[in-house]
Amino acid sequence: MLLFGLAMQLKYTVVFEGIFVGLYSVVWSWLKCRSLSKTLQKSVLFAAAGLLPTFAVFCFYAAIGHSSEWVFANLESIFLRGHGPSEETYHLQLRMLRAILPLMIGLIATGFLAYKKASDPQYLYLMLWACVACLGVLVFGGWYPHYALPLYAPLALTSAPLWRWKEGRAWVVALLCVISLTGQYSLRKHRLENGNRQTFQAMLGVMSQKPGCVFVYQGPPALYDTPYWCPLTNHPFPGHFHEKIEAHATGVDVMQETHRVLAARPEYIVTEDPLPLQENLLVRKEIFLEITADYKLAYKFQGLNHSIYIYRHT
Repeated sequence: MLLFGLAMQLKYTVVFEGIFVGLYSVVWSWLKCRSLSKTLQKSVLFAAAGLLPTFAVFCFYAAIGHSSEWVFANLESIFLRGHGPSEETYHLQLRMLRAILPLMIGLIATGFLAYKKASDPQYLYLMLWACVACLGVLVFGGWYPHYALPLYAPLALTSAPLWRWKEGRAWVVALLCVISLTGQYSLRKHRLENGNRQTFQAMLGVMSQKPGCVFVYQGPPALYDTPYWCPLTNHPFPGHFHEKIEAHATGVDVMQETHRVLAARPEYIVTEDPLPLQENLLVRKEIFLEITADYKLAYKFQGLNHSIYIYRHT
């Protein structure tokens, strides 16, 4: 429960898994001892362990005077997010489904064993845990492909019982080989699409010619981790500016924050090609009015499907 509490600091869908594990443990405790008092004691212990990390983090922010900001960032902002276009959402759902589909064979096998071997509760536990994890992602929805990451731990564990059969062992070995090769291909594709270390060094080389403040409207946020960064905004994630679904979820007026950043005359503005279905085009218009008036192109990286541009103040 403590581990699930820690995991919840990174991804909220884990809250469903934590609730499941807690309830399962309470039921199992009751079946083992048939003592109401002991079961209640363990229930309190399980709940306290699961909530301890969140309580500790909240207390830290409250101690430094930011309790309301913590509540907004971790609770309120979740419900203020917009919704992407239906075609983009459908594409994302298909991408997430493809990512976990190879592991669903293990879930089916574990479900079969849970039915056939009811006396062995570990199979039922693994199957239910994986199902609840999937439910959590469905309830919260997915805005990015990495929202599927919390599913890998429970789904991978449900693949372990496949080792009981010869065919299952062959499937697991083949799966590991295919995923390893696919992973390497994905890394190569990512480098071609977004650049590599040499690309990043080239960007820094351009910026070193005339050091100054950098505003990454759309592009790699790693550019903020340079000697030339200065605090133009307390929203260092580019998506908070250019993504349409984030327009009301950050606690600030995005257009007003954009005007404030541009008024500081950053030395460099980083952008990418427009994303009409996903992008806040009103903000983009303001950015490029400023770029057209006072900036010139200093660097361009051409990826497979999009480009990264660095504009320098004239």
